[in-house]
Amino acid sequence: MAPLPKFLHLRKTTYYVRRPVPPDVQSAFEGRKEIWISLKTGLKREAEAASHAVLADLEQQFSAARQARDTVKREEAFLASEDFDAALRAQATVTMGMETGGLPFAPTWATPAEAEAVARNIATGFARPRPATRTEAIRHIDHDLSALEDEAARASLVKGVDEDGGPDFGTIPDRWVPALMDRARELAEAERRTLEAQRALIAGPSDDGEKGSENPIDTTSLTALAARWKAQGTSGPSAHSEMTKAIAQFEAINGPLRYAEITMEHARRFKEFLVSAPNLAGATKQKKWSMLRTLLNVAVNDGLLEANPFVRIKASFPKDARKRGAFTAEQLGALFQVLCGDEWWMARIALYTGARLDEICQLVKRDIVVVDGIPCFDIHADAEVGRTVKTQGSVRKVPIHRQLITDGFLDWMESRPTERLFSVDADAMSKRMARRIDGALPGSGKVFHEFRHTFKDGCRDGGVAEEFHDRLTGHTAKSVGRTYGSYSMRTLKAKIDLVTFGIEGSADAARVKASPA
Repeated sequence: MAPLPKFLHLRKTTYYVRRPVPPDVQSAFEGRKEIWISLKTGLKREAEAASHAVLADLEQQFSAARQARDTVKREEAFLASEDFDAALRAQATVTMGMETGGLPFAPTWATPAEAEAVARNIATGFARPRPATRTEAIRHIDHDLSALEDEAARASLVKGVDEDGGPDFGTIPDRWVPALMDRARELAEAERRTLEAQRALIAGPSDDGEKGSENPIDTTSLTALAARWKAQGTSGPSAHSEMTKAIAQFEAINGPLRYAEITMEHARRFKEFLVSAPNLAGATKQKKWSMLRTLLNVAVNDGLLEANPFVRIKASFPKDARKRGAFTAEQLGALFQVLCGDEWWMARIALYTGARLDEICQLVKRDIVVVDGIPCFDIHADAEVGRTVKTQGSVRKVPIHRQLITDGFLDWMESRPTERLFSVDADAMSKRMARRIDGALPGSGKVFHEFRHTFKDGCRDGGVAEEFHDRLTGHTAKSVGRTYGSYSMRTLKAKIDLVTFGIEGSADAARVKASPA
């Protein structure tokens, strides 16, 4: 008798489909590990024919569950992202000027509880309690747009009626009134565009049209100009990402302008935002300003623009008071005591490889390769999946440090339920790690990137020559004569194992600390 096809099972006199539920979607099926569906027949041929449709329907259900899960993850990542924060701050620049209901910074529909939350959140720069969903944020912006329209309609310079029955403008000379009203309308229009730009950013792209139905990029937009700049090939992926962020920030303040429409007033508004932004480092402010200035220079150099308005506005931002430094052994000990799960492993990998956070977040199982018998991290770009590296020199293979082996990294990696080792992107993890570091090391001002500095210092303290630790961290060699082709993986493994930080412990202790909270 021929064996039954996979998933087809005979129970007494009736055939069933028995389909295991993939582990990654079991939670969507109330934790069930398998599904049994009766085919309502005892004839094998009929059961085989009916099973195909049942199995196809189950696969569609699994796919829908994955899509729903991924949608929730993307939503959570966006709500925790700098893009969402930037949209809320840009919205606040408009709404802070609207005093409604006697509650500064609060909308007219705010409940007493919301008003109290506003008072607690004023220091963060947000105009009202942080929205928990996109829908709530859009509702806030729609309310603000309506309030702005009402405010603009009521705007008037008339103080009363003069003795001739005409409008009385108080101490304002009549000849100034038209220009002042024009300026008021310009400000209202700029604020409206700012709010609408934030609404579009928060709402995201429309998904109700067919693929390919999106509007083509406006060739006069800043995005199109950035594509021209990128095509000139003078910058790398990291700069492309920074340019995209700078454009988004500029349009959040001024609205989606054509580059030919940008004036010194728009540049001045952008400068004022950067100067007053409390959460941006001085170097970050300078980078965003320089990006826009560079972009408009492309239009000037290509004969598309007469002059660059950013050149006429002088902007300099104070450098950060504190340079990045290394963690001490005491700080590392305190920090690893409070980290667990993914955060623990990310910090551990960063410490013992010097890898950047975005390099770590992009790791998948197949990036753990064996070269000359030595397990290594394979850090590389992959355009098909949107994976990038900072520079061409960042492409490298890094031997896995002996302490990570002792920590049980390879066993932990194999136990991961998905191909990706970490399910969070670099921006979201950077914020999470900043909170963890601040909690463990209050007042230190440390950030995740300082694991990279710590690794470099560890290399120097361990007697690892500069050409080796540049190779391990993906830094460009300072001398043309320094090449790495002659260095075997065994040599690099011996060098990286010299790096210690005074916190090395047993594998059992490591596994306990790396367990999820």
